[in-house]
Amino acid sequence: QRGVENLFFQIPSEEIKIDALFKNLDLRKIPIYFELEFLSEKYIQSILDFAGDSTKNIYLNIDIVGRLARTGNWFQNLEKDFAMVKNILETKTPNVLSVDVSL
Repeated sequence: QRGVENLFFQIPSEEIKIDALFKNLDLRKIPIYFELEFLSEKYIQSILDFAGDSTKNIYLNIDIVGRLARTGNWFQNLEKDFAMVKNILETKTPNVLSVDVSL
């Protein structure tokens, strides 16, 4: 109501409650970007489920190779991370991958 055009959430753990973040937000009008410091299909599905018909405004910034480049570690390992991203890509949102070239 005061000019917010989009929101960016950096989520450190699965303990962060999605319903608390989305409280009083009109998801049809505000694009929301998520950068998760973990990789969890269950958590991502909870975001998409809560968004419902507004998933077109949800952006999940997932960069498994960028994490490897920054930290020297995969989230899990090469095979599991790519399998999880493949499963996430098959969900109902097209706004999934990002590439951070700042490194």
